[in-house]
Amino acid sequence: MTIEGSNLILEFQPVQIVSLISNDSSGTATLHDSAAPLLLPGTAYKLYGALAAFILLLIILIRIIVKRKSLLFYINQKRLLKRYKKNKKRTIKLLNQLAKKTADAAAAEEIQKIMRSYLEVRFDYPFTRTVTSELMKGWHSVTGDLLSDSKEDAFGEIAAAFIRTDYIRYSKRGAFKEGELGELIKKLSDCIETLESQGEAHA
Repeated sequence: MTIEGSNLILEFQPVQIVSLISNDSSGTATLHDSAAPLLLPGTAYKLYGALAAFILLLIILIRIIVKRKSLLFYINQKRLLKRYKKNKKRTIKLLNQLAKKTADAAAAEEIQKIMRSYLEVRFDYPFTRTVTSELMKGWHSVTGDLLSDSKEDAFGEIAAAFIRTDYIRYSKRGAFKEGELGELIKKLSDCIETLESQGEAHA
């Protein structure tokens, strides 16, 4: 290109233009297909939330596995305490119902039956098949003399009640004195409360 009035000549170099339009082999021009979005709006937050929840759940699961022994011990203790509480409540209720009985021998037999059942559940020892003379032996066997003196005295009172009720059951002249049945039931209930109390063991 010559500029008029001068000797200057402008020479333009060829410029290559790349089109966004692609040509196929047939020469037909088409636009490139649009790509779909990689994630739907809000999906990233859901993924991060699910990942965080999974990690938290995994941490809790690992802690449970590591502490499973102490956790199982805690659950078993709670279950056992609930069983003891129910056993105590049932026993005292049955004993109080005996105060209305008139037949001394029948009342004495029922007292032993109720107390044997209570002791067997409470100490996991076959007191229902233990004769009166071996009750204290069973007590020492199951406790190892580790419980407090007050608990041992309470069990001694229960063993004494078995001796008294054996006499009433098997003696021809055996009978409760006036008011004795009620007093015996009250004493046994107090002994049960002592055995169930959270007392100290021997030093």
